[in-house]
Amino acid sequence: MRTATPPKNLTPQEQWIEEHASEFVSIPHFYNQKPSPRAERKQLNLRMFSEDLIKLKAQAAKLGMPYQTYIISELHKLANREE
Repeated sequence: MRTATPPKNLTPQEQWIEEHASEFVSIPHFYNQKPSPRAERKQLNLRMFSEDLIKLKAQAAKLGMPYQTYIISELHKLANREE
């Protein structure tokens, strides 16, 4: 097997990658794998008080995230809370 000479003028990050390249492993058919069933999302429609939605949107804005993502993350925490 022929060994390629490493290119010159590499950044420290690129140099590290070159030195540790043998430690990385290829995952066969990585892009053909289906997402796990846990990752599947279901649609949910809720009716809530407008004041509550305004508060949730404000909290999401403080965190710099979309309010729907914020609501989902809070519901996920609630669903997985240890009692």
